Amino acid sequence: MKPIISTLLTLCVGFNASLAQQSLTLEQCRQMALQSSENIKIADKQFEQAVAEKQAAFAAYLPKISATGSLTYAFKDIEMNSYLPTFVPDIATAQLKPNLMPNPIPGATTPVIGPDGNPVFDMYAYYPLEVSVRGAYMAGVTVEQPIFAGGKIIVGNKMAKVGTEIASENRALQQASVIAETDRAYWIYVAVGEKVKILEKYSALLDFLDSATAVGYAVEMASKNDLLKVQARRGAVRYDLQRARNGLELARMSLCRITGLDYEAQILPADSLTQAALTQLPEASSDVTNRPEYRILQRQVDMKALHAKMVRADFLPVVGLGAGYSYLNGAKISGQEMSLKLPYAMLSVSIPLFHFGEGFKKIKSARLQQEVSQLELEKNAKLLTLELRQISKDMQDAYAMVTTAESALAQASEALRVNSDSYEVGMETLANLLDAQAQWQQAHSNLIEARANFKIKETEWLKATGTLSAEN
Repeated sequence: MKPIISTLLTLCVGFNASLAQQSLTLEQCRQMALQSSENIKIADKQFEQAVAEKQAAFAAYLPKISATGSLTYAFKDIEMNSYLPTFVPDIATAQLKPNLMPNPIPGATTPVIGPDGNPVFDMYAYYPLEVSVRGAYMAGVTVEQPIFAGGKIIVGNKMAKVGTEIASENRALQQASVIAETDRAYWIYVAVGEKVKILEKYSALLDFLDSATAVGYAVEMASKNDLLKVQARRGAVRYDLQRARNGLELARMSLCRITGLDYEAQILPADSLTQAALTQLPEASSDVTNRPEYRILQRQVDMKALHAKMVRADFLPVVGLGAGYSYLNGAKISGQEMSLKLPYAMLSVSIPLFHFGEGFKKIKSARLQQEVSQLELEKNAKLLTLELRQISKDMQDAYAMVTTAESALAQASEALRVNSDSYEVGMETLANLLDAQAQWQQAHSNLIEARANFKIKETEWLKATGTLSAEN
């Protein structure tokens, strides 16, 4: 039975990986997951969109230059007959004066007033007018510069800046989520793989024990009952081993999905739970201000405040300055071609006067939205603080489970050694030896599970404190 004991002492020794397997560290898996994650790609595009919107908002400070052109062809000329008032020279002033009808009332100095309230001329000139617009064209350039838009341009730029900050925080949040998902999948794959290795060696040990017991039974040194017990235990371990292998395959495919590898890729974890160092337990903390979720909520409050200012700007005066140059050619008036060059400048002012309380109600609604956003920030800050405290406690509990599992494994190893020595000299039954072996295997499996759970809780704690990145 000495070979049995020596085989047990080598259960923790690693096995050789096949050449087809790809060795990956946790950091490599993180980088691969970050590169292949669709959520991060979406967050990157949203950040680029926010930057573009910020640049577009800044362009509102700059003048706008536009060019216009038009070509008109009227199939029919416009004909009008007009009667124009006449003027006569005034010898005293050497100027032209209206040729008004003399008042027939003796001594009257005022002119004759017609029914329309205007003076009546003594003579009118007949003026036929014909306008031809066949091939007339006009071209012009306009420059517009806003001077004051109620604060809309300034507020719009501030909103665009906050939008880029929200997009940046969302990108950091997505990165942390991908890293946390990767760590969970990686350590689960490592844990299941190490459990499979233990079960494989335990199964090999039972195969050897079964052969030895069968030989002993053949020479009447072991009972039929002992042989059946070993075979029953071996069957149960093989069943557990098959289940563990199935779980390992599912864990492998899950890790392949997250890292973007082909589902048929064979991954060999470069990290081991038995060698992984346990970090120092964190102190209880309530600071969630570093979390991307909290900063996003803060920026949303800022965005609501700016939105209220934007609504208010809709009801403030707007002042703008414009200048342009227009050129008209191709039109004919009474057979004479007309050409017109018109440079111009203008100042426009628009002042809202009365909208039946619309502005006041909209501003009030925007401010109420800001207050709601602030309340949501306070509510979610409490939930984030509770989550952080819960994860800190979970990490402490996970550490306690590791120390407990280590102690249990040490006790199970000592019990196995004592039972093996006693069995070798015939002072212990095979049933007790099998129980000691099973307890040792279960204790080792519990330790692997506890260490994997601690590493996962460690990642969750880093994420909850806003310090999780690809480097830690």
